[in-house]
Amino acid sequence: MRVFGGRVEGMGYDAFISYSHAADGRLAPALQSALHRFAKPWWKLRAVSVFRDETSLAAAHDLTGSIRSALESAHYFILLASPGSARSAWVEREVALWLAHKPIENVLIVLTDGRIAWSDAGDFNWTVTDALPRAFAGVFKAEPLWVDLSWARSSEQLSTDDPRFQQTVARLAARLHGRSLDEIAGEEVRQHRRTRLVARGAIASIACLALAALVGAWFSYRGQLRAERNLEQALLGVNVLAKLVARDMQDDFAAVPVELRLKMLREAESVLINLETGGERAAVQPSRAATLNEFASSYGTLGKYGEANARVAEAIALLQEHARANPSDLRAAAELAKGHKVHGELLWWQRQRVDEAIVALGQGAEGLMALAQAQPGHADAEEWRLLAFRTLVTMGDVYVSGAQAQGATNAAVCAAPEPCRTRAEETIHRALALTDIGVDEIANEFRWRNAMLAARQRLARIAEGRGDLAGARAVYVQIGDAYREMSTAMPKHLRWKENRLGMHWSIGRVGEQLCDLQGARDDYAAALELARELHRIEPGRIDWHRHLSRSLTFAARAAYASGSFDVARKFDEESRSHNLILIERRPGDQELKREIEEASARLDGPDGPRLASCAPTKR
Repeated sequence: MRVFGGRVEGMGYDAFISYSHAADGRLAPALQSALHRFAKPWWKLRAVSVFRDETSLAAAHDLTGSIRSALESAHYFILLASPGSARSAWVEREVALWLAHKPIENVLIVLTDGRIAWSDAGDFNWTVTDALPRAFAGVFKAEPLWVDLSWARSSEQLSTDDPRFQQTVARLAARLHGRSLDEIAGEEVRQHRRTRLVARGAIASIACLALAALVGAWFSYRGQLRAERNLEQALLGVNVLAKLVARDMQDDFAAVPVELRLKMLREAESVLINLETGGERAAVQPSRAATLNEFASSYGTLGKYGEANARVAEAIALLQEHARANPSDLRAAAELAKGHKVHGELLWWQRQRVDEAIVALGQGAEGLMALAQAQPGHADAEEWRLLAFRTLVTMGDVYVSGAQAQGATNAAVCAAPEPCRTRAEETIHRALALTDIGVDEIANEFRWRNAMLAARQRLARIAEGRGDLAGARAVYVQIGDAYREMSTAMPKHLRWKENRLGMHWSIGRVGEQLCDLQGARDDYAAALELARELHRIEPGRIDWHRHLSRSLTFAARAAYASGSFDVARKFDEESRSHNLILIERRPGDQELKREIEEASARLDGPDGPRLASCAPTKR
């Protein structure tokens, strides 16, 4: 494993596409998409990870941080060769950076226009070759792999239905996958067949479920007991599907992308809509609202807040209507409390109307706790208690954030930092009071153990805010060790990695305050490595995208403090580019805005940031 530019190779992209936007702005995305899909298992988001810049860089004076980082972490360099790319200053800089630090053997050339000719003298014939930048002169020991796509001039030709385009993609994919052309072609056929079988099976299952439900509903009009059972089984099937896809897969595994979970949830919702239009509105409402709640959480994870807010609002309205007519329906009452929980979480994730978020979270926690206390023997009592625990911890997060607000404290949360910390502490202790079983009994249960560790971390953060830095760091280290152990034992549970990342932030932050700058830098580097890994697994998750931008900000801060200004500026450039994307999705996030402003001020300053001397306070 080699380290390059502060990054661990093997943790980046499989390939980086370099091209002229003017010459190949249409071909580059088609090639990237085809490589993502070629020989892709049905359950993966993409077969390989290929970086392609989507901007023209017209306003930039140099390669941006995100492009440099992607280039440095890529294993292969794919050049779309044309006279336009040969003249492009951006392509020239990308090629120069690759040649300076990366193996020439991993350069793959795709001719899109112009000419390439190899000479017997062991170099390109530059009197004929006009599609390559001169930086390639004399660097290849033998004629490199290159494929000809200069014939492709229409969208029909850039389809995998075109055998010539498919053959080109297969040759490139074989190198990226490290397999022979025959092997990769055979794998593409096998994966295509598997995907079709899985899709057909899923569609057939959902169709059978819908048919059974509709048949059951039709017979229920005639009051037949068997029809009522069919309807009950159909609703049960949809509820199980919603739970499995939206909650269990999200808690436990990242092998099934969020987009696929959403697709399956849409199918479940269509079954419920069919039932509702068939005259079963009263029976269907709680199930449909439950599905809408899960939809809202999944959309929120993707940062699609408009869709998320609309669906949770509809869920709450449906459940309130149902509760008025059916006050003894416990499941509907639980879903209503969960709807308030989701509503509060969405507002908090967007950093909007935090006072309303606190109210909604409080409604959700109170409703769930009341159900668990009133029905201790109910089959879902443990689930209600866990959801209440998580809701209270999220409320604690809001209060902790109010205590840490820079400048004017967030008056919508509380009047000053210490009252915020007190409220946070009280809220977390309320959550811990819900665990009426011993810690040892829940140690092996993923969701409860995760919740307990999260509560301990919040209490340590409160202690840190009060100045107990050594005590807070000791707790952070213990929690980080627990997450590391669980991550090793259960590698498919990516939540452990996400939480380890947070612990590295916390330990590094305390290290900064104690003037342990090298320790802080090491922890921030570990956090950044985990953040890049998570972001590559599922780039569409806005929370993991935010983890990456924050990790870059922390890494830049530590590099500045230790005097590594070039490294720091590189991290600042990349964090700013990510945050500019994120702020479009979360325009109310003041922390994001502050990070963008601070990074811009550092990058635009003539002499770098002005750093205060590090003088730790003895406590």
